[in-house]
Amino acid sequence: MNKLISYCAIILLSVSVLPALAQSNKKTAGKIAVINLERAVFSTDEAKERLKKLNARTSYKRQKRKVESLQKEGRKLSENLRKDEDVLGSDERRDIVKQISILREDIEHEGKKLKQLQLEVLEGLRDEMGPLLEDIIQEIIDEQEIGLLLRDLAQLPYVFYADNYYDITAKVTIELNKEYTKLAK
Repeated sequence: MNKLISYCAIILLSVSVLPALAQSNKKTAGKIAVINLERAVFSTDEAKERLKKLNARTSYKRQKRKVESLQKEGRKLSENLRKDEDVLGSDERRDIVKQISILREDIEHEGKKLKQLQLEVLEGLRDEMGPLLEDIIQEIIDEQEIGLLLRDLAQLPYVFYADNYYDITAKVTIELNKEYTKLAK
């Protein structure tokens, strides 16, 4: 008898609660979207402006010219090696290859310095925009009834595939441009 009452209670509970849960899930179950936070911030007008200012700095220009000069020197050595390959002795060839290798390492090292400067500027902006970014993302989540927002990181396997339809990064960038401009005034 107790089992019968238990079964009846379960059935009644299922009949009354499950439709309510299903209804509430319809309200909360939303779209799936993808966002690349870095791209959203780094694509803003403010990010472009700050990078433009960085590129105008004398020290940055000097560093950039140094990299370009090293690249030019490396291309010249490579061309000479190809052109004179038949007439060069093995010691000469080895010395030129060593010089090219050293230049390649220097180019990589100096290029990393440039990238680091850019990254510092952009990370500072990302930190500055953090609260605004969160507010904008929440607005878009509410507006588009997003139930699941995935972080799109190309280097990490959080998202294996996402059609552009699901990517709200551009929309976030547009809103960041609007709102950040208002704050800056």
